[in-house]
Amino acid sequence: MDVHFSVGGDMLLATMQVKPSLKDKIKDAQGKRSISAENEDQSAGRKNNQFIIQDDGMLLNGKRICVLDVEELRTEIMHEAHYAPYAMHLGSTKMYRDLRPYYWWPTMKKDVAEFMARCLTCQQVKAEHQAPAVSDRDPRFTSHFWGSLQRALGTKLHFSTEFHPQTDAQSERTIQTLEDMMRACVIEFRGNSDDHLPLMEFAYNNSFHSSVGMAPYEALYGRKCRSPICWDIEGLRQLEGLN
Repeated sequence: MDVHFSVGGDMLLATMQVKPSLKDKIKDAQGKRSISAENEDQSAGRKNNQFIIQDDGMLLNGKRICVLDVEELRTEIMHEAHYAPYAMHLGSTKMYRDLRPYYWWPTMKKDVAEFMARCLTCQQVKAEHQAPAVSDRDPRFTSHFWGSLQRALGTKLHFSTEFHPQTDAQSERTIQTLEDMMRACVIEFRGNSDDHLPLMEFAYNNSFHSSVGMAPYEALYGRKCRSPICWDIEGLRQLEGLN
């Protein structure tokens, strides 16, 4: 990252340039191996793959960067998409769908699943709630306490069917996902989980949701919010502003 300041009169002009290095690492790895050999290895039985070479020498599959069979590079990409504070240890499906628009290699889905299986934080999170919590819905609680509270608030509460969580399945699944993220946040980053709530909100809203077929940010704004994992794809950006 390069930051330059220019002072003139009563104004201060600040220019910040951010240039990621991951794309350069991938291109260097591609240059060390024969493109034709890589095509033969990766497109065997995959006739739909469209391999092209950009003017800067980068090998693409369609619009996605081809990551060659270099374990360090693939691990670096998956680590950034899973362990970063803006990712918050999301599941393998969400992680795969977040990476797929930008990067390509033949075994990406399998590698993501195996990477997730080795994550100790995710194992600790999931182990704590495999058995669902059971509530007996005591009538003294549901009728007296909640009835009095709702009357005082001027609202009405509808209970779901007993022993039938499918009644409110979508909400229950969302709650489970958020609880997983909160546990992972505490294990990975320590401290008070309240301090990380903005990052958790961002990670959840910027990840793929099967119910709508896209990320909530994409549904609302027409595209996903650009997180650091895709800065290499978008290229060099320059921000200028007066302070």
